[in-house]
Amino acid sequence: MGSSIRVLVVDDCAMVAEGLSALVKTLGPDIKTYHALTAQDALRIVGSTSITVAFIDARMPGTSGIELIKTLRKDYYSLKIVGITSYAQPQTVAEILQSGVDGVLLKSSATSEALRSCLTSILAGQRFISAEVQSLLEEAPLASIHFTPRQQQIIKLMSEGLSSKEIAARLILSPGSIEDYRKTLLRKTKCNSAGELVAFISKNGLL
Repeated sequence: MGSSIRVLVVDDCAMVAEGLSALVKTLGPDIKTYHALTAQDALRIVGSTSITVAFIDARMPGTSGIELIKTLRKDYYSLKIVGITSYAQPQTVAEILQSGVDGVLLKSSATSEALRSCLTSILAGQRFISAEVQSLLEEAPLASIHFTPRQQQIIKLMSEGLSSKEIAARLILSPGSIEDYRKTLLRKTKCNSAGELVAFISKNGLL
């Protein structure tokens, strides 16, 4: 996997943080591990150490793992981040994916083999989604649909009956840009019209 790989494990449960760190360390002599129990500790370690990969628990008290991931993604662009969770739920997995991670792993499937595959993939610039996570998303595909803040604005205005021209004026964008957003939204939701899109959003509670 290369040389001088520094891995940080962030989990509010000391047993999990220390255990996962120890397991990762067995993957190679070139790997050095650190662990943190809070988002604040994690930020301190990342700020003072050249961390290569961070495994972060999505659900932590105080500053959540999701918030921590978003902060790290903004401030440390080159850092590889893997979201980990014990919640085998499509909604949780989708939320982790939407935060900008390079990989997702369930704690229950964090074996040496899975961790090795995960590290190998993300260090090669590939996204890692374990088979268990993929199965969850396939069981509930709606959970993986995510809208950007701008897309949410446009959907809300569409639901109020505004035309592309009116939405463009409201958001200070060109009508062409709004049409592009509409097409993207239709493709994402597999709808055929604006009316169908609004009904789909409302029916499935996606906003």
